Amino acid sequence: MRQFPKPDGLHDVGSITHRMADATRPAHILSDWPDRELFFKLWYPANASMEATASDRERLWDQLRGRPDVPLPVRWMLATLKGVRSYTRPSAPYAHDVHSPRLVIYNHGLISFASENTSLAEALASHGFVVLGIEHVEQFSEWQLLNRQKPAEKRNAATAARLKTATPIERAQIALDYYRSAKNANQVVEARAADVTFALQHIDSIVERIPGFGETKPNTDEVAVVGLSLGGAVATEFAANNNRAAAIVNLDGGFFGSQQGRSIAAPYLMMYSSESEGMNDALLPEQARSITGPFTKHLNYHDIAIMMPFLRYAGVLGKAHASEFIQFRNHEVCRFLERGG
Repeated sequence: MRQFPKPDGLHDVGSITHRMADATRPAHILSDWPDRELFFKLWYPANASMEATASDRERLWDQLRGRPDVPLPVRWMLATLKGVRSYTRPSAPYAHDVHSPRLVIYNHGLISFASENTSLAEALASHGFVVLGIEHVEQFSEWQLLNRQKPAEKRNAATAARLKTATPIERAQIALDYYRSAKNANQVVEARAADVTFALQHIDSIVERIPGFGETKPNTDEVAVVGLSLGGAVATEFAANNNRAAAIVNLDGGFFGSQQGRSIAAPYLMMYSSESEGMNDALLPEQARSITGPFTKHLNYHDIAIMMPFLRYAGVLGKAHASEFIQFRNHEVCRFLERGG
């Protein structure tokens, strides 16, 4: 049976989920209906339980099970993973010895889900962070309608193909035009950066749902923002417009949005896959640190790589050892954030 990476911090990991709607904005960018609904998942340091067993741990990506909007291929994938357990205990009591924890906000890819990188969230929580994953409930409808109205991303396909075959130096220049012409992705990134702001405005009411959280308050003056793929652009966009972003981690994401990364003063970690190395170099803040995962492709940064390593033979994953690379990714992100960038 496939094993999920065990977090290496001192704490056990608990989780809760919650939904909220931003009544000040429409359901999605092109909607006439009110209330932009968001799904939140939180991972946090939890007290160890002597009585806990493996069956008390959450099934991997459990939030997707039973949802009617989940496509058939994803349902098949979940069926093959039904025996895989994460190291998270739902609603476990908060660790009483972690005071004023640092908050990490995780932003997923273009069409994805809050717990796509559960192993990273668990690793961070085991090291004393509270991790908030944000998911826009109507993301798929929003993207469909945007592309139906303005199929800009389809016209951008030729530039995307050039990026794949370019050298790292060439990519940095080609990417400038690529990002600027991606009108739909830019709108989505700006909207999701506003979701991060909304979450921070309501963070006290969200985290108070954690069992045993009590009077503990997360440190919201120094928020770390992390994102995969388009989520990396969301983290960057938020940081460019909010001085509370104390550290940014971009996991093989682009620079969609306003492309104002140069204005970011906070520590910035850019983790490239081999096929996108150098792509953001013309837009990264000067203090950014870049790491390229050898022999990796984009999905090597997603937990699916360790659950379905056979995707390597379909050309979806690079030649890097999937599990070892995910553990390396988790270690680098934890170390970067623990050091304050």
